[in-house]
Amino acid sequence: MAKYCVFGGLGFIGKYIVNQLRSEGHQVIVIGMKMRNLEDYYDWNGLTYLKLEQIMEGVNGVVNLAYASTPKTSFDDPITDIKDNLPSIVNFLEWMSLFSVKRIVMVSTGGAIYGNTNENPISEAAATNPISPYGITKLAVEKYSSMYCTHKKLPVITVRPGNAYGVGQSPFLGQGFIATATYSVLDQREMKIFGKNGTVRDYIHVKDVANGIIAALKKGKIGETYNIGTGRGASTKFVFDYISKLARKNGFFSPKVQIEKLRPFDVRKNILDSSKLKKDTGWYPQVSLEEGIEEYWNHSLEAFKSKAIERVLWA
Repeated sequence: MAKYCVFGGLGFIGKYIVNQLRSEGHQVIVIGMKMRNLEDYYDWNGLTYLKLEQIMEGVNGVVNLAYASTPKTSFDDPITDIKDNLPSIVNFLEWMSLFSVKRIVMVSTGGAIYGNTNENPISEAAATNPISPYGITKLAVEKYSSMYCTHKKLPVITVRPGNAYGVGQSPFLGQGFIATATYSVLDQREMKIFGKNGTVRDYIHVKDVANGIIAALKKGKIGETYNIGTGRGASTKFVFDYISKLARKNGFFSPKVQIEKLRPFDVRKNILDSSKLKKDTGWYPQVSLEEGIEEYWNHSLEAFKSKAIERVLWA
């Protein structure tokens, strides 16, 4: 079995990747940004080059999901977005270029990297014109990764996932509309939808995202970029209405919905063409949007009833 290292492996998507790789019998090292007393876990802030060199010995592949901002937080504070992300990622690439790693997957974004475009579904060949600091910084990371791939032969593969959702995603964090809409219904919070029918997104179940990243890690071509999406778009209004329908069956009323203008960083429509990843690796999404929403709703309803989540901490 292989040995892998996942940076950001305790995050929402990272946990699914780590669990899947371990279920296949692989050894997985996790590196994060906070001190945790866990086996095979290391704090990036406390790592020296010599320690990382020991950790990386025998590692077959690396996945980097580490990122410190969201589209909203980057727009609110673009300078912090740059300072919190670019230096650490360039440092990561510099250190990785000194090790004998066979494959490195850099996780970018399919939701913000392209900006507003008339091409939907969007292929990897489409122009990248991000309209948010988040998308611009992600694009900068892609360019740095490409430079290291070209000049230092770093075996980088870039993936651009759509809007991931699923069990384990927390609400009210500035991203993750399905999570936020679900708990707005459960907690009877007013919902905001930006645009008459909301924006259109390629919502993809977190298991499909994790499996897409693993497919790129194992079978993707070095130097290539891959979208990870379903090829299906759904508006935020459709998602909210579907959740509201499930809620009514369980005795919940839909909360008040406030329609607001699109924010400057809101891409109107974003649907991803993932045929390139399917062709090169055989990956394809397996969870439909309706199945995924119902799974999240049922899990959240049980958590809500059992008071397993401290709702007062969300605000």
